[in-house]
Amino acid sequence: MTKNKKKRPASTVQRNQKKNQLRRRWIKNKKTEKNTFQRFLFTLLTVCACYLLFLNAKIDREFIANPWDLAAQVYAQPKEIILGDVLFKSDLVEHLEALGYQKTQFVEQEGQFREDASSVSLFRRAFNLWDEKLEPQKIVISFRSGWIDSIFDLEADRALDFFRLDAMYLGQFINHSREQRLLVSGEEIPEFLREAVMALEDRQFNDHFGISPKAILRAAKANFDAGSRVQGGSTITQQLVKNLFLTPEKSLWRKFNEILMALMLETKYSKQQIFEAYLNEIFLGQAGNKAIHGFGLASYHFFGRPLRELSEPEQLTLIALIKAPSAYNPLANPERAKQRRQEILTILEKQGLITPQQRLVWSQQSVAIKPSRKTQIVDSAVLDLVKRQLSQDYSTNDIRQKGLKIFTTIEPAVQKWIRESIRSSVALLQQRASSELEAAVILTRPENGEILGLVGSKSSSTSGFNRLLDAQRQIGSLIKPLVYFTALNQPERYSLSTRLNDESLSLRLGNGALWEPQNFDKKEHGAVLLFESLANSYNLSTARLGVEVGVENLVETLEAFDFNKSFYPYPALTLGALELSPFEIATIYQTIANEGLLTKPTVIKAVIAEGEPLRRYPVVAKRIFPEETMVLLKASLMKSVEEGTAKTLEKQLNIALAGKTGTSDNLRDSWFTGFSGNHLATVWLGNDSNQSIGLTGANGALRVWTEFMKKIKTEPLALPVNDKVEYYWVDRNSGLLVDVSCGNKVRLPFIRGHLPASDPRCAPKITRLSDNRTD
Repeated sequence: MTKNKKKRPASTVQRNQKKNQLRRRWIKNKKTEKNTFQRFLFTLLTVCACYLLFLNAKIDREFIANPWDLAAQVYAQPKEIILGDVLFKSDLVEHLEALGYQKTQFVEQEGQFREDASSVSLFRRAFNLWDEKLEPQKIVISFRSGWIDSIFDLEADRALDFFRLDAMYLGQFINHSREQRLLVSGEEIPEFLREAVMALEDRQFNDHFGISPKAILRAAKANFDAGSRVQGGSTITQQLVKNLFLTPEKSLWRKFNEILMALMLETKYSKQQIFEAYLNEIFLGQAGNKAIHGFGLASYHFFGRPLRELSEPEQLTLIALIKAPSAYNPLANPERAKQRRQEILTILEKQGLITPQQRLVWSQQSVAIKPSRKTQIVDSAVLDLVKRQLSQDYSTNDIRQKGLKIFTTIEPAVQKWIRESIRSSVALLQQRASSELEAAVILTRPENGEILGLVGSKSSSTSGFNRLLDAQRQIGSLIKPLVYFTALNQPERYSLSTRLNDESLSLRLGNGALWEPQNFDKKEHGAVLLFESLANSYNLSTARLGVEVGVENLVETLEAFDFNKSFYPYPALTLGALELSPFEIATIYQTIANEGLLTKPTVIKAVIAEGEPLRRYPVVAKRIFPEETMVLLKASLMKSVEEGTAKTLEKQLNIALAGKTGTSDNLRDSWFTGFSGNHLATVWLGNDSNQSIGLTGANGALRVWTEFMKKIKTEPLALPVNDKVEYYWVDRNSGLLVDVSCGNKVRLPFIRGHLPASDPRCAPKITRLSDNRTD
């Protein structure tokens, strides 16, 4: 028989059940809390990992790929020294000084030269051109009577026929941040500068891993002792991170990011990479409204030379700028800059980096500040034209960010002479002008259109209206050669000896108005030969000729230049009642000088990036007019200088030239375009408000043209020769062929098969004159 178990009281069972429920609930809660914490920890780690990946990508993207927007730099064409060429020693010395070469007694390193009685010794810098990598080279150039007698390579011990210098820097475009810099690499950084910067900014740079606890503690103690912030604890790596990647705000979050990114930067890149980046990034002053960053550009800004060529005291002057660029600017505050140099020397001596003797010698050396054009713009018109022509092949971002090097056709000496002549000539003309004068000039090589110099204003402003390219001004008599070309292009009807009537003209226009042009001297000159009418710029005979050959044909001649504008065939067009820019005028006369080949003026030779050629800009020529007809026109423009409106020019330069004056209505615009054997230049003078300036082309623009052409070594213009053209003597009154022995005669070119009749009173004894004969 089984005994019954003893039953527990109901209250005891309930209590046990409740305890079990509480225990299970507690266990469940603990598990929930653990899961929640794990999820939170996982989320936190995921966020941190993502943030670290974000910072890592930011560093890779902005540091190693392209930490800076490097705006395109613009250079002049390198000076070429050619044996037997015309060159004065003083001109070469001036060019070397403009390039930042140092004049020394002994030529020992790149960027130095010595001047002797009849020679110049120089050590050329290494330089990458678009077609050649120039190596450092020691050269002696000897002179005799204004020409190059010999070029000798000292190291190779051999004579040379040809030698090129490094290209002169002209300016830099503005990037998005308005910063300017020239990068320096490891081999370009002087060892003294490297050690001195580390000693001042981060003594443990080569030992720490991005942050320096010792430096932080040392700075904290110094700040506590001084009662204010007198010293920072940031390493060079931290400073680089702050400048490259972070905002200037002061907060714990920014400081946290700074430390974190400094650690990451140190793990990814070498000390050399970080230090070079620091030297290229650091802010060292202002040049106008543009910031100077990096020691490379600062070296040119204050001393006009590459960083590797600076002496120790000059390097100290740049190092002093790190602490306070404005306070220690040697241009604005020379005494404070000198005081800071002395402080740095004391620190370097205490750290054992220099000897007491070095400190004494360097502290006593004076530092000559020689600013160069590295942080200045030569002429805004130069960079403006470069940018416009460059933008046909490159985007704005490429120009502002990709570090392109643009080599131009600009010759620094020519650019300088034009600028100086504009300044002096316009100042003199302003005394006689009836309103404020402005100016624009362009000078090219006639055979290929390469621009050697240009200005878009009487002052070398860095911004503003580019009159050379954008000023649309009435051209006056500059249109006349095209009127005469349109006629001469019909050789069966017209030649240079065709008689024209320079008599009053009255035409009723389509709107009912009466057009009655007048000559500038208010006189009529009767029957004149065609070349005389052009040479003397007669309005009446020109207008009659233009109407006779058809104004619509003149429009067709203008349209051949492809100016992308419309011209309307009204009679006043024959006397220049249209508006063109000085650049477009240069294009017209470039074509005349080149005998019918259109070679639009160009300023770019080549583009390189990272030392490698990207694009070259060869001469592009297109024949738009018959060569033989343009030969006749060119000869007529030579007569304009010999005996016409520009006859004062030949007396002053004493060589054969061709050219044309131009004056618009009410003396608002003064023009002159002329060319020699190797130069063509267009000058415009006027007032921006289109007021009368009271100057004609002859007593205004022609004088400016003459002033700078006196300084340029230009060659005489030879009489044009062409197989389809032959020269004959003609009577100045009748325009008939005469013998060389006859009296009032002139020698003129004619297209074969289209000759005037002979004068029976003095008939030529020969039927043809050789193109090269002078009698």
